[in-house]
Amino acid sequence: MTNTSNILTREEQDEIDSISQTFYMKPPIDLTNKFIATKGRSSPDTILESLNHIESFMRESQDSVNQIQEERKKRGEIKDISQSGKAIVGSMFAQLLHYLLLKNKEVGNIPAHILVTRSKAQAERMFEEDFKVYIGGEKQTPDCDMIIYNKNTKKFIILSLKTSLRERAGQTFKWKLLWEIANSSNTKLKDKFDIKYKGKVTPNICFVTADFYHEIDSSQHRGMFKFFDGSFIAKPNVEHDLVMSLSDLPAYIKKSLCR
Repeated sequence: MTNTSNILTREEQDEIDSISQTFYMKPPIDLTNKFIATKGRSSPDTILESLNHIESFMRESQDSVNQIQEERKKRGEIKDISQSGKAIVGSMFAQLLHYLLLKNKEVGNIPAHILVTRSKAQAERMFEEDFKVYIGGEKQTPDCDMIIYNKNTKKFIILSLKTSLRERAGQTFKWKLLWEIANSSNTKLKDKFDIKYKGKVTPNICFVTADFYHEIDSSQHRGMFKFFDGSFIAKPNVEHDLVMSLSDLPAYIKKSLCR
């Protein structure tokens, strides 16, 4: 197995610790570790396969998270479990994906010079004009939940994460369409809407979903997937011509950012 002691940066190691210590992340991380242990060892293939089970890890940890929430309510830390629960689901998805991408980097499935951040502010500072489209002189920044980038070449991938397709999925593909117009040779269309892109590096814009409501095969959403550079689902045994398994993401990262 790859020697992992110096692969992660200090910031990435701190991120793993922070995610692990978040109160609602213990149940899904425990399930993740159980899955890995059941497979026999923490091999690169096992860590890769764990990405395909994020949706089930989240579902199976729901009762444990609800119990934690009830205890927090009794202590007066929260008032409305249902409202805080909605926020937790989206955050859990992003944090568990971030955690497992770092674990995949740790075992060599993602190259050491590839970095991952969930900070949009950091991405705006880092990529500047590459992260903006202008409409009538007004700055527009993408719908993004995670940025994966090659620190050597400055190439980057924007990930939009959604637990289901019924929640704001359209916002992401509308942004992707805007970016395509801004980078097209169709000056008539760009002039009509006064759309400009001043960047030098065009990112890949990808969509990742847990698909809680089994929506990826609906005709309403099939057209949407065609807009993205890549679409991924956090479930195993995917049979879809426009959506890949989440375990394909590390290979997609290497193909897109390391050439």
